[in-house]
Amino acid sequence: MDFLQGVLQLKNSLGLNHETELLIPPQNPVHLKSFCINLDLGQKITKRNTDTSILRALALEMLNILYPDPEWLRIFTDGSLLSDSPNAGGGVFSEIFSFYVPVGRGTAFDGEIAVIRTALSQLQCHLEKIHKSCYPLWI
Repeated sequence: MDFLQGVLQLKNSLGLNHETELLIPPQNPVHLKSFCINLDLGQKITKRNTDTSILRALALEMLNILYPDPEWLRIFTDGSLLSDSPNAGGGVFSEIFSFYVPVGRGTAFDGEIAVIRTALSQLQCHLEKIHKSCYPLWI
């Protein structure tokens, strides 16, 4: 008797004759929703001539206007490169998950890509909690 026959025999002997429950296959959030991208800060500014604290304040203001909390899940990421070594990494934070992802040899951009990939894979595990999500780009 092979393994499958043994399992079926055990199932029948225990009276487990009901239909098996199908598992929900993993779903890619990119295929489920449409995306709205907005890069406007609400007023015309020149990044070169504007203090970074003002740029951050404008970005936060537009974030609160366009993507109000708690209607939108905000996902923050940051890639980084260690100044004294060639190693990179990144972090991702939201209300439902938070991770640090080491990349090894690479750039800050590699760290950013790694945490965006991690965030997307985690979103697929929390689809029941997500209605809308946004990825704010920090200045």
